[in-house]
Amino acid sequence: MTTILVMELRGFAKIATELAYDMDKIGITPDRVRSAGIHIINETIDKAKINYPFTKKMHLGGDTWYFTFDEFEEGVRYACILLSILQQLVNENGLFFLKPSLALNIGEPKFEGERFLDDDSIQTYRAADSGRPFHLFVLSKAIKLAKQLPWLKMSHIQDADVDTKQLIEWQDIQLTPESQSIGNVPFSLPTLLLDSEVIYSNSTSEAINHIIKQQERSSSVFAFGGPVPLDTPIYKNYIRSTLALMKKNSQCKWTVLSYLPLNIAVYTYTWVELCRRLTVDSHDLFALSAFSIP
Repeated sequence: MTTILVMELRGFAKIATELAYDMDKIGITPDRVRSAGIHIINETIDKAKINYPFTKKMHLGGDTWYFTFDEFEEGVRYACILLSILQQLVNENGLFFLKPSLALNIGEPKFEGERFLDDDSIQTYRAADSGRPFHLFVLSKAIKLAKQLPWLKMSHIQDADVDTKQLIEWQDIQLTPESQSIGNVPFSLPTLLLDSEVIYSNSTSEAINHIIKQQERSSSVFAFGGPVPLDTPIYKNYIRSTLALMKKNSQCKWTVLSYLPLNIAVYTYTWVELCRRLTVDSHDLFALSAFSIP
């Protein structure tokens, strides 16, 4: 059985609208607030998975995140670390609009693209959607597994679902020092320009790292640019990351447009040779078209 975790941001659409009210003068829009919230959550998700990586992640409808784990205990610990970091961001960084509600279950997920179709996933989503901020619910099939974890405390829910839903007391769980320090890293928030996400960076290296992170969480990538020296470490790392991602996630669609100037022969040749090798090694995934511009 697979462990299912669903996180819902309570009141996210309404909060974004309220925070952006009458703020046009300085460019604050509901889209910009939502983008900032989503960026913060995605960064937190990446930090929390350092110790307990998930097997699948989907971002649905702007305010819902869906995860799967091979082991139930890993799913529980991941959820607790995620909530711990978000609590720190709310209390210490003043990000009061973050209101995560989480639910855990086990089942056999069935997907159609990025939609889940099985009853267990739907039940878990409904529990998170109707839950309360900073509450972690464990549902019917997973309750027995949760009771077998000696370090986990649970409270009964005093409502009609008392037999099928219980509350995990995640605040009492002792996190490792490494996990506790995860939330101390400052965020680089995106700014929206014409409702498109723009991320400002302090250096080329920082910009490349932003691009790598964005690619890792995307289902489609559109890239445009010119040749860069592949003997430079930051660009080497980018290529390694990109090639690994292409092999790991065959469902991701890539469209890359690149101009290759003839007066930078070494860089141009290197990129053309890289593309040629990709067409040979991964001919079922990669195709190249080239033409000259007068």
